[in-house]
Amino acid sequence: MKLIVVVALLTVVVAGEGTQKEECEKGVALSIKALEPIVKDEKKRHETVELIRQHVKDACSKHNECDEPCYKNTFSCLDEQYNANTIVISGLKCCKGCPAMS
Repeated sequence: MKLIVVVALLTVVVAGEGTQKEECEKGVALSIKALEPIVKDEKKRHETVELIRQHVKDACSKHNECDEPCYKNTFSCLDEQYNANTIVISGLKCCKGCPAMS
């Protein structure tokens, strides 16, 4: 149930009105909240990271931006988190390359 709520919130963030950097940072914060209680459970962590990755991919595909540095960094962070049993993602790391202006 908690995962469904996080996915719904991520969807709102991805469709947000802020700058790409602000929206990325909000998405990372929500992702951390979703991952904290399950990060040690490999199966749940993998499922959650894949779900987050799919939402990010859906968002960047809509605007043909998946090859932009912002999204490449985000995907790289998610790849790292997929394999880590501690929280390794952060807004600073994952949102590097995201424009701070609209």
